[in-house]
Amino acid sequence: MKIIFLFELFFIKFLKGDALLSIVLTHHEIISITLSDAIVSVTASDVLLIQNLIFTSDSLKLTESWLPICLTGISDAGYLQMYCYFFEPNFGIIFITESQENSYFMKFCDQSREIYEVSISILSFCLKFL
Repeated sequence: MKIIFLFELFFIKFLKGDALLSIVLTHHEIISITLSDAIVSVTASDVLLIQNLIFTSDSLKLTESWLPICLTGISDAGYLQMYCYFFEPNFGIIFITESQENSYFMKFCDQSREIYEVSISILSFCLKFL
């Protein structure tokens, strides 16, 4: 429980930025959902749609992906872009943005690697005390 709380504090601080929505997840559950400073309304059906898309697609867990997704709770005007990457079979991150620019793929790629490195450091630190 305390380890998850440390992750929450880290993700809330780190994930704010270019993404409207950031999700950190394990193989079968969501650890953290972080919303941007913009006014974003995320519905339960949006989260379930993302979860089902990720958890039922083995190919999304094997490589970095950049795909369009329609989440009506966030934007009914059109498609959003979703970056998805699983660092390990049981640990992944999702960024969702309104931008259609391909440069965001590389930005999210770099940011996800930083998150992974810090996450491993936090976990290693916490495991010393267990």
